[in-house]
Amino acid sequence: MLQTIRRFFKGKFLDRKLEGLSMQERFTDHFKSGWWFANGESVSGAGSTLDATTEIRAELPGFLTKYEVDVFLDAPCGDWNWMKEVELPQGVHYIGADIVPELIEEVRAKFASDRIEFRHVDITSDPLPSAKMMMCRDALFHLSNADIWRFVDNFLASDIEYLLTTNMPQVEANRDIVTGKHRPLNLGAAPFNFGPPTDSFADFHAPRREKYMALWTRAQLAEYRKKSGH
Repeated sequence: MLQTIRRFFKGKFLDRKLEGLSMQERFTDHFKSGWWFANGESVSGAGSTLDATTEIRAELPGFLTKYEVDVFLDAPCGDWNWMKEVELPQGVHYIGADIVPELIEEVRAKFASDRIEFRHVDITSDPLPSAKMMMCRDALFHLSNADIWRFVDNFLASDIEYLLTTNMPQVEANRDIVTGKHRPLNLGAAPFNFGPPTDSFADFHAPRREKYMALWTRAQLAEYRKKSGH
């Protein structure tokens, strides 16, 4: 009961904090205030710790090889806490993108190389860099339904062939939120109603928090978007 009360008041505080801010301002505030830094390891949140990324770090290199990915867009890339431990297949060019300018400056200074670059990008409105596959992990469940559709439209305007994104198929109903907050998200349920993914792998297992990385093609997403009526 006490935990429920704490979550309620934390949610109300966040509502007031986010009111009137742009999307970039909201996520920049999360970064600067350490809102997601309770884990003590990653400013990008508990889902970006090494413990929480054991499965995706093991699966991702083989997945990129399987789909012959030459350019890989990772957006949002966050603070690169776990991605720095992934051994990208030979020949893969990595582009990390994030909406927080200061975060991009930090990771660029630490990790940029000939094969690894970082860019400041709002995935809902800025043109997405050319790539064969885009990974959007642990991000859409922080966006309102309307902003998720903005992202889908933006993705469809790009030349990217595959979208690899977080999905929680056990969720029966998607509730809407204010962008910057969080709720579990099932892209196969209304109002999105994405069909079965082309491919998927398990990302994280915990009670009520089971997550998968699901792969859809741009052609599939265009079909679902057309049927959505939004």
